[in-house]
Amino acid sequence: MDNTLLNLKRLLIPIFLSIICCNTENSKVEKEKKNLEFNINFELLNPEPISDGEGFMMNVPANWNPLDSLLKSELTRSFSLLGEPTKLILVNAFQSQDGSQCIISKVITDKKDFSFISEDVISDIQLKIHGDGYKTNDLNINNLSAKQYLVRGKNHVIIKLFIQLNEFYQIDFIIPLSQYKMEIESIESSIGTIRHK
Repeated sequence: MDNTLLNLKRLLIPIFLSIICCNTENSKVEKEKKNLEFNINFELLNPEPISDGEGFMMNVPANWNPLDSLLKSELTRSFSLLGEPTKLILVNAFQSQDGSQCIISKVITDKKDFSFISEDVISDIQLKIHGDGYKTNDLNINNLSAKQYLVRGKNHVIIKLFIQLNEFYQIDFIIPLSQYKMEIESIESSIGTIRHK
């Protein structure tokens, strides 16, 4: 468990600093535009959706537990270090028994589109986890505009989603590479439940 906490802390700061400015010069990027339909297996999901009380809802994978208060405090503290004009507010965070994490946050920005996302910091994340590039997709999830980044590294896969409701939300799935094949169906099912109530 201590190793999982250490890995989480090491990955969190660069993951959440990915909201500064855009430039994609020296990175290997695959871009796609998709209108995906997710096959949702509700047996793999917690039946009770999480919500922030402002319209965001999603079901997290079954048997993923909320992070303890110490780690949530660390996340909140790292969010407070982010500068203007974009801020993050932690909605909730969960972890599987095998070390995968899901971190949901609200993005506070004056932008009306996804232009607040920093491709440079996404590239920094792939360098930090020893990846060889990343994929990005423009998606429509339950009639909500979304932008997805998939970064595959030496030891982790990171799925970073930005969803536009009335406000923007950032959802990060951090999956140990050794668990990816076992976790991906429940993660895709979870992503497919993102909605606006």
